[in-house]
Amino acid sequence: MRRVENTEPSVDRQPRADENLARRDYVLKLLTRVSEEERMLLMLKEVEGHSVEELAQMTGMNENTIKVKLFRARQKLVKAAQRMERAPGLVAG
Repeated sequence: MRRVENTEPSVDRQPRADENLARRDYVLKLLTRVSEEERMLLMLKEVEGHSVEELAQMTGMNENTIKVKLFRARQKLVKAAQRMERAPGLVAG
């Protein structure tokens, strides 16, 4: 059986390091636009994967309160991203 080798360089299939750094810096800039509490909730929910129920247990907040805070934090991030896209020189990519 003949084996077919992939002739494409593996570098093309993975994002370049400078693109990853630019993306990381962009996200960090966006996260400065929300409060410490909102940032903590977003990180616990979106990065660490905790459920709203788990967040309620961890923080002592009502589940509905957490849902509202996460919704508002996400809205702030979207608005901040839109503002950054309109401002020349602030978005790397």
